[in-house]
Amino acid sequence: MRALPAVRAPITAIFASRDAFTGMRLDDRRRVLRALRPDIDFCVLDGPGHWAIYEAADRANALLLEALPAMS
Repeated sequence: MRALPAVRAPITAIFASRDAFTGMRLDDRRRVLRALRPDIDFCVLDGPGHWAIYEAADRANALLLEALPAMS
């Protein structure tokens, strides 16, 4: 986490609403990440669990594809 403020590239954080590890603490995650990087693109996929990239591949891929132009 200490290195995050030094990263100059755009950052997209993708979380899942039913993730057993982070789902119940999404507001805390958002607050901490935005404190470090106010410009972070914080996304929550509604429905999937911990394997969001697999469980909701179409939605996760769409978010990643949206983020790519910002990185170039």
